[in-house]
Amino acid sequence: MRAPCSLASRAFMACSLQYPTDPEGLPGTADIAQFSAVTLQSQDGQPIAASNGLLLGVFTRVENTGMVWNEDETSLEEWGTAPALIEPVRFTTTLTLSDTDDVEVWALDERGALHRQLEHQIPAPGQMQFVVDTGADRTMWYAVGRVWTVYLPVIQR
Repeated sequence: MRAPCSLASRAFMACSLQYPTDPEGLPGTADIAQFSAVTLQSQDGQPIAASNGLLLGVFTRVENTGMVWNEDETSLEEWGTAPALIEPVRFTTTLTLSDTDDVEVWALDERGALHRQLEHQIPAPGQMQFVVDTGADRTMWYAVGRVWTVYLPVIQR
């Protein structure tokens, strides 16, 4: 899907996974998803490139703890319980924005609140690049937004 205020994609991620060169720096890579669905939505109604707030969703396989499928995997025998088990995925993404000044990337917590700020690079004018790692960040949701500086008037008596 491609619209001015939202994008959606699904892809096999093997070609996009970013691995360090040191094999010992690969904890848990066998558990990294090979397929995911990714959405990017403008939160202020502006086109993505001009938006002051974007919501990035990264989705892989999810199931409840203890969930049991029938033999044909067409129905559940046991729904399971919390917590949900989410297959992690790691990839580098580049966003094209009209202005990359004062833009931050945050991993969101389970309530949608800012949880951890992510490092990002500006590889070229109008581009912002960062690593999405749902396992390390413990989330499927990310916020990309402009930092607003508010200047309050000084009142002297």
